[in-house]
Amino acid sequence: MVRKGDKEIVQMMQPYDQIDASMVTAYLENWLFKTTIYLSDNIRN
Repeated sequence: MVRKGDKEIVQMMQPYDQIDASMVTAYLENWLFKTTIYLSDNIRN
């Protein structure tokens, strides 16, 4: 009973870990992209 419960919890948690990782990666890429544009605009002006 306990093993089955643990297995279900692990299966439930795994997708969230993947989603969190991809969300963090996307956020960092977006931040880097905006920062690069902002810096390049300031260097030109």
